[in-house]
Amino acid sequence: MGGAKETLGFTKDELKRTRFYRELYEEIYTTAKAEGVKETILQLLTRCFGDLPAEMEEKIRDLAPERISALAGILLDMTSLGVVDAWLQEHSEN
Repeated sequence: MGGAKETLGFTKDELKRTRFYRELYEEIYTTAKAEGVKETILQLLTRCFGDLPAEMEEKIRDLAPERISALAGILLDMTSLGVVDAWLQEHSEN
């Protein structure tokens, strides 16, 4: 068997150089980043407009990372929950 620094016959450095590792790392990083942005958006909307309807919060949590980035980019232009809801209706996948 290999030493403590080997995983599945690869050293840690060799594993990090594989395409699989890089793609998996990027997917995890993107997902984690989007989740953090979602939480920030929810906090800002709650602070501006009070408690959010559960359906609206769910739609925001279900947004794909690229849509979360788009929402974050226009968040300051949102003047009411109605405007937020209209945006979500247009950009949600469900």
